[in-house]
Amino acid sequence: AWNHFRRPGTVVFALVCLGMVLSAPGVLAQVAVSDDFSGPALATPPWDFVDPVGDSSVLQANGVVTLSVPAGSNHDLWTQGNESARIMQAVPDSDLQVEAKFESMPSAAFQVTGLLFEESPGHYTRVDFYHDGSNLHLFAASFVANVPSVHTNVTVSGSSTGWLRVDRTGDTFTVEFSFDGVNWIPGPIFSHNLALSEVGVFA
Repeated sequence: AWNHFRRPGTVVFALVCLGMVLSAPGVLAQVAVSDDFSGPALATPPWDFVDPVGDSSVLQANGVVTLSVPAGSNHDLWTQGNESARIMQAVPDSDLQVEAKFESMPSAAFQVTGLLFEESPGHYTRVDFYHDGSNLHLFAASFVANVPSVHTNVTVSGSSTGWLRVDRTGDTFTVEFSFDGVNWIPGPIFSHNLALSEVGVFA
């Protein structure tokens, strides 16, 4: 999951859960398709593999999906547009909770992997882990016409596995993260006006 300095590598994730948050407290009704990736191949639909640069790959096997990008080309999500390799799923524009388990974590500059909430090209929110060469960071930013507004960029103490959970209620995004899937650490809460059309995981 590499950006900025074009490092090669792979990101592996094992679980993506999606659900619609209802107004009744504690009630979660699924409207999108959660996936444990236990099938022999990536299910299309609901997933769509997006490869803007044309040199990335996706593989599903043994209960995990692996997104791979090579060295020598840009796969960043920044002002030049979204060049990340990703799998995306169409969802209704409604309140939503998304949780993903990442079996591999960024460990070198400037690797990045995370969740993507998209309205249209250039209009999206990203929530992710990235590495600056010395430390792991939790990062979140929203984009309008590829112009970013950074919501958080903080150093975190991680491990080889990580989880991200994002609740989107109206225009409010509430982020949590974990390194064991049990103990959740509060992240940023921010607002971004987004007519949601797709969610997914990127590298």
